[in-house]
Amino acid sequence: MTAQSPYGLGQGGQQPPELRNDTTRYLCGAAHTDRLFADEAIREHLVEPTRAVAPSPGVDSSAVLHEAVAARTRRKIRDGALTLLIVVFAVAAPLVLLGWVLLAVVVALPRLTGRALIRGLRLVGPKGGGLAGLLNGLIALAVLVVAVSVVLGNAGSSATSLLEGWNGQAATIISYVMAALMLTLLISDRFVVSSLLTKSLRRSRFTPTPTHDSWSGERLIRSLGHELFAGPLAECRTRASQQGQQVAARENLVVYRDYEPFLGAGVSHKPWLLTLPLDPGEDAATERPRPQHPGGPPFAMAELYDAIEQDLLLLHGSASLVPSHRFRGLSSFHQVVVSADELLDHISEPGTRTVLPQLQARPNQQLPEAELRALMEQPTEWMRYYRGFRVETWDRDLVISAYLHVGADDRTLYVEWTPCVLLPVRREYQELDTLVANPWRAVGQGIMRLVRLPVTIPGRFWHTVVRLRPMPQHAGALVPAKYGGRRNLRELGADEAVHSYFQRADVDRYLGILEGRLNRAIGRFLERKGISVTEFMAQAAATSTTLNYIGGPVLGNIIQATSIAGGITTQQPPPAA
Repeated sequence: MTAQSPYGLGQGGQQPPELRNDTTRYLCGAAHTDRLFADEAIREHLVEPTRAVAPSPGVDSSAVLHEAVAARTRRKIRDGALTLLIVVFAVAAPLVLLGWVLLAVVVALPRLTGRALIRGLRLVGPKGGGLAGLLNGLIALAVLVVAVSVVLGNAGSSATSLLEGWNGQAATIISYVMAALMLTLLISDRFVVSSLLTKSLRRSRFTPTPTHDSWSGERLIRSLGHELFAGPLAECRTRASQQGQQVAARENLVVYRDYEPFLGAGVSHKPWLLTLPLDPGEDAATERPRPQHPGGPPFAMAELYDAIEQDLLLLHGSASLVPSHRFRGLSSFHQVVVSADELLDHISEPGTRTVLPQLQARPNQQLPEAELRALMEQPTEWMRYYRGFRVETWDRDLVISAYLHVGADDRTLYVEWTPCVLLPVRREYQELDTLVANPWRAVGQGIMRLVRLPVTIPGRFWHTVVRLRPMPQHAGALVPAKYGGRRNLRELGADEAVHSYFQRADVDRYLGILEGRLNRAIGRFLERKGISVTEFMAQAAATSTTLNYIGGPVLGNIIQATSIAGGITTQQPPPAA
């Protein structure tokens, strides 16, 4: 049997030794290739000193956030320099810049407005051809046109320089120098990113904190800007080290904002509920226990939670029930969810001080055992207790969680079951493992970025000057978004669908097994208490084909149920060439 914590909470089995963890590495790479991901990760986890920390199963949050800060700082330095250089170029050769802008618009238009359409209409594999090949040809032609226009335009633009007194030859030289510097800067930046992806973040050599340079300047590049977020990053490092000591298992309180309460678990998938009568059983030899108080249930809620948990954790020994013996890593945990909006609405009540002791600090992550037990028996509208179960599969790329909530009086039992699926890391982030160091690729990327540079300068300038600041909170006005978390790093990097048929099948497989065990555990518990299970068995059988959804089918940009008994949308790969 697995060791038990208070209220029978099992610590879960040890992870299978073959369970790899590539999610941290993929998200570290995403910080350097996806500006929006890096900025949102910093904004969600480091900017607000009072925001609840979102748990990230299977991810070293400290490593990802360190890379996100370094990537954002590198981009700000690059974009600031490019903005300055193109301003000088504009003064020296304004007519050439005008032609450059028009060409950049033509080249960048398909990229800016038709990216989704191109992906949907791609006729061949991801390596090119068809429509994608035609676009690549047009882009190559545009590069040739811009090169010729720069040479010819500079020859004739010196006489029309806006700054009187400038020597025409000097203006031409300056424009050439600025263009060369911009190209050098863009190519150098591509070389840095290529070295990060193909050397620093390789599976065989990846370390969150390098002790030596595997390529020139690695430690400098990966430590840029860390002093700007020294306090929050140090807190992340401390939390990561504590998680290694299983302190995270005792973190039972989450304050969330917006709609989804199960922070860090992904999106709910086919939740259901049951309400059934607590009628005496037909076995006269079994005496039904009396309620603890008038109108109360005939048993304690903690007793029912523990009985269900013990039955589900027996799946640890099921070697061939699921692939790779993944149920060996099934874990259970307490989870109290609190709405940030409602927390601030009840801030004057004495009970809220255990959740938010100070308005200038983060909410607590752990409730005392006495309050945890009280919430089991008597939940409030804005503060609910759940018993959670979690299993990590596909090398932690697919995480399945389920949250159980029960309630009862002397006549009725209420069972709420909310499965959640944390979908795989985006495909484009996982392409990290297929990249090959190619200097000519970096040169080509730098040239293409130079062609599109004029239309990207407004965004680059804005990215350079804008700082990520905490949201203002005036005296007497409390802002819920400053306290409640919304998405963790894994959710920020999650794809829109599972990546294969087997992943989709495994989601239904794991959840079907857990739900079957749940029904069995509840039935056995009720029988032991002398309560009739006839109505329960009928409703439990109905849930296997027609579920009583909470809020209808699961819709959204991550998981979609195609019908009442539908599954998860599968992301189809493009047809082979």
